[in-house]
Amino acid sequence: MNRPVKVSCEANRSRDQVSSESFMELQILTKDGDLDWKLENSQLHESRQWITFYVNNIRKGVQKSIALMLSNYRISFSEPENRHLEREIDILIAIYRGRINTKPWRQIGVALGVPLHDLNALDARKPRSLQEKVCMVLGKWLKDNPRRSLREISSVWN
Repeated sequence: MNRPVKVSCEANRSRDQVSSESFMELQILTKDGDLDWKLENSQLHESRQWITFYVNNIRKGVQKSIALMLSNYRISFSEPENRHLEREIDILIAIYRGRINTKPWRQIGVALGVPLHDLNALDARKPRSLQEKVCMVLGKWLKDNPRRSLREISSVWN
């Protein structure tokens, strides 16, 4: 039986950085070996100087990487160059939150004709959850297809 591992790290940020007004949030990302980063389903416990959380599913003999990231994907909706996302905000936030299951993000990108170098650039950025990558691929498609809707292509991503 696998037991969760308790992880604590020093909180070097002010509390208002993760306020609901800024739409920024902390995410715990994990990956086994060289697989993709996944959003860890774990509750954060914050005190004045420490952030503590538990990481599950640690298997013997498999390297587990852990990243505590401040995600600002949702704040991108308010940026002027991303106005095209507003019309599909409900779907994108549901995907981002994991309430809508999707196909793998690379598969979606290839099916939508996103150039391979764009997909590689997305993967090379800071660690991101699979859901965040799906949203970024769909957002790029929306920007390139301003008169179309994600509902039209739901068979590609859902």
